[in-house]
Amino acid sequence: MSERLNRLTRIAPLLLVVFSIAGSMEAKKQPKQPTQDAIVRGCVTVDNIYSQTMGLTTAPGVSGRVRNDCNVPVDVFIKTAFFDASGNQLDNGLESQTVATHVQWPFFVAVPEKFIHGFRCDVKMTRIIEVEAFAR
Repeated sequence: MSERLNRLTRIAPLLLVVFSIAGSMEAKKQPKQPTQDAIVRGCVTVDNIYSQTMGLTTAPGVSGRVRNDCNVPVDVFIKTAFFDASGNQLDNGLESQTVATHVQWPFFVAVPEKFIHGFRCDVKMTRIIEVEAFAR
């Protein structure tokens, strides 16, 4: 036990340096660009679209924002597709919401649990494949 403690005491300063360098590099990163272009359907826009892979602090799926610039509330339907590393479509997802006039709706469509195995995920990319908006 004392040998393990001694070894840990020797590598602790090195780990501190590595984590501080990684932290400073993270702080200098440029803002991440959306992974998909904005989708416009009349006066409804879906933008800030980011496909997220599984990480220590991120859940796999796709996030974005719906902006309703219409003069009436709209029902928005967002159809997503989940792809593996080879580009094969594994499944679809659907998220919907009534969005009030001149309001933004931030959304996140998660990868279905059946594709997540502990810290491993079969899905490598999630994309929005269709957006529909209907006036109420």
